[in-house]
Amino acid sequence: MRESAMGRSKRKRNSRVSSGGGSMRASHGLGPLQEAMRQATNREKAAKIAEKDPFGPVDEQLDKSNASEAVNTAAMAQDLEYPGFEVEDQVWNRLLELRGSKIGKELELRKQHRLFAIMKRKLEALQADCDSVDSQVTVIEKRKRAISERAYLAEKNIEVLVKLKQGQDEVPRGAVVTDYGDSVLIPSAIVNHTNEEIRKLGGEKVRTLNKIKQFRKNINLMQWDHTYLDEQVKDREAYYIDLQLLRVTKKLQAVLKGDRGEKDKELVQKTEARVEMMERSHESKTNKARQANAKIAQQLQEREDENRRVNGQLGQLATSVKVREAIFRSHMESSGGEINPAQQSAGRMKRITTRRRLVDLARAQTGEIEALKAELDRLRQRTFPSFAHAARNNLCVADTR
Repeated sequence: MRESAMGRSKRKRNSRVSSGGGSMRASHGLGPLQEAMRQATNREKAAKIAEKDPFGPVDEQLDKSNASEAVNTAAMAQDLEYPGFEVEDQVWNRLLELRGSKIGKELELRKQHRLFAIMKRKLEALQADCDSVDSQVTVIEKRKRAISERAYLAEKNIEVLVKLKQGQDEVPRGAVVTDYGDSVLIPSAIVNHTNEEIRKLGGEKVRTLNKIKQFRKNINLMQWDHTYLDEQVKDREAYYIDLQLLRVTKKLQAVLKGDRGEKDKELVQKTEARVEMMERSHESKTNKARQANAKIAQQLQEREDENRRVNGQLGQLATSVKVREAIFRSHMESSGGEINPAQQSAGRMKRITTRRRLVDLARAQTGEIEALKAELDRLRQRTFPSFAHAARNNLCVADTR
């Protein structure tokens, strides 16, 4: 590439030189003013071409370096001392030629290195420019896509009144007005399809988890079976050791020989006879207790009837007392409020005796009730345990406290 560029630059210089020579040849027939104008025009054209030529500075540097190197090469080729011995002119001249060619090759190599460095710097500059242009293109493309998206949304995002159910509107509610600027209206078919895909994936995961669960269940069952068999082995070993360490008694020997059969039969017969006797005794005691309970229930019924009669008499007495009080008040009003002391003492005595008689009657009835309760507890104790005495004792202790 560098060689082609250098070839182009050399051809341009040769063309400029040739054009200059042709113009000089053609200028013999022109006047001085026209010649000056033509030269000024040629210089302007050359300056414009040099400005547009990217390899102009490189060509100038190469021309200067080539001129200086040519002078140095000629000087170095001639600057060689003659040796102290005789050398033929042909050999000496050949040596000078080889030396000059070597120096020329070294200078050419150095020139190419310089040209490579210049081209490398130029390439880095062009690469930097290319990167900057790429970044600018990327930014412009992003802006273009954003503008295209906005234009597409401006064409498609139209204000439409849509009737939705409350559960289908998933936009967060505002305090006053809800902003639907960034919301998207999704068709129900897409939502249903997505839900079906989710259910399908979820069903696959559930099936996979069930397989894993079943596999782990089988592993745990196998481990349990293994542990169960180990424990059975330990139990059999312990049972075998117990059998080895068992002390053989006479009863055990009799059982092992089979001599305990008759004795066991006799024992069973005796036990059965005893059970039958206890059942008959229990039945007789139960019948007696039932008869006693019937008598006590009859006595209780009689006492209750007597209590009802006493309550009736008490009502009658209360009525008679009220009547007598009314008569007494009328006597008092008729006699002017004076009471005979003998009548007053007689009435008080009558009231005291009546109250005493009622108190004695209540105490007697209370005693009879307590005796009946004791008899009932005694009869109950014959059939099943009763804790009435313990409860009564606890109540007595509590009263004493």
